[in-house]
Amino acid sequence: MNSRLKLDYKDTDKKIEVDIYGLIFEIKKGIEEIDTEELKSKKNINIEEIIDEILGSGSTQKINDKRKEDGYEEMDSQVALTIIGTAVNAYVNASINPVNSVINNYNEKVNKINTFDNRRQRRNYRYRRY
Repeated sequence: MNSRLKLDYKDTDKKIEVDIYGLIFEIKKGIEEIDTEELKSKKNINIEEIIDEILGSGSTQKINDKRKEDGYEEMDSQVALTIIGTAVNAYVNASINPVNSVINNYNEKVNKINTFDNRRQRRNYRYRRY
């Protein structure tokens, strides 16, 4: 049995974007460099810096301006954590999807091969001898 898994550039080099209040931000590679141990050790964490690191500089200002324009207050820590969580979730899903699709294709082909060998056997079960 010869099987080959295939992964293309389009699967690995995607821009990961997130839509926040109608504003589109590209998730930067800086999301991989966030050190959670360092964040745990700090007493005062500036969440806005983390958002700027993930979504690009000035993104918190753009988000706050949009919130004010729509009649809401500036974002608080709950909103900021929700935005960070959404960005991390989008990044993880976009990173895992190519691997999952390759594995699913492989499993599908193996299933077809395995069921092909048994197809004659199933026909014999329908035939009864008296």
